[in-house]
Amino acid sequence: MILSILATIAMLALGLVAKLLTHDWFHPATLFCAFWGSVCVVAIAVAPENITSASGPLWILLNAALVIAGGVAGTALACSSQDRRLAKKSIDDRISAPFSQLSLRRATAVCIALGFAYIILSLHAQGIGVGQLLNIRGLAKAAMKMSFIRYSKASQSAGIYLQLLLCAPYLAPLLGGTLFVLRERRLDKTLAMLSLLPSLLIFSTQSTRSSVVFGACLWASGFLTTRSFRGLSVQRISRTAVVWVTLGVPAGLLLISIGDVLRGGGRGSESVGEHLLSGRTKTYMCGHLAALSQWMDTTDLGQILPAFGQYML
Repeated sequence: MILSILATIAMLALGLVAKLLTHDWFHPATLFCAFWGSVCVVAIAVAPENITSASGPLWILLNAALVIAGGVAGTALACSSQDRRLAKKSIDDRISAPFSQLSLRRATAVCIALGFAYIILSLHAQGIGVGQLLNIRGLAKAAMKMSFIRYSKASQSAGIYLQLLLCAPYLAPLLGGTLFVLRERRLDKTLAMLSLLPSLLIFSTQSTRSSVVFGACLWASGFLTTRSFRGLSVQRISRTAVVWVTLGVPAGLLLISIGDVLRGGGRGSESVGEHLLSGRTKTYMCGHLAALSQWMDTTDLGQILPAFGQYML
């Protein structure tokens, strides 16, 4: 445990070093160290009994050092300060064109609409009507049925059209994060936040927590990459941002608990709070770090033969 704690402290320290070198809290190197350091802090604080080896934190620490080396070196050698200013001006002129902004706004709205279409059609394919979702009990029963079908592999063939529509709920937040940075009016900000709605509705109707996680990650990816593309930087972190990040941990625990209630058809909804620090919830929230350590300790990595598009058993 002590070695895991020291590795976590080192990650956070590397994040501060990256910030001092890049002068940007949102630089990829800074974010990588800060994110994984925070993940390890949460895992150690919430479920210390699962941390039986430091292999995972040490492996992440090694990757953090490599990311900083590549990120900082790449930023320093990319171009001279004069070329950077000229490139930034060219990028700003190109992105700020009305047609580009209008196209991004329209694409985001279309993907949101197609995301809603995917939800309705996927439910219809399993014999669930939209009217069933108008109350909490009906929504919970629909989520339980979709969960049962998914795990029992008893679902009907969705068809290629439904599989293609599934791209929309994930493309929408990616475009939404981009639009949030390039926003020119209040409508853009509203549309950017609405881009997460299809992912939330998929979670509500199918109890798939991954849809929210993937949607949030894609939104953040669009937001951060667009900021870097435009040459924007953050010198100071506001108190509001710290509060929102701090609330992310209990929000994640609550999301896991609600998912369990939905999969149970709504049973136990009165005691959602009791699920927050249950063993199952802590495993979902923090188990990845212990699982990584266990996998690295018990697996002969030299014997693994990666196969494209297949699970390794």
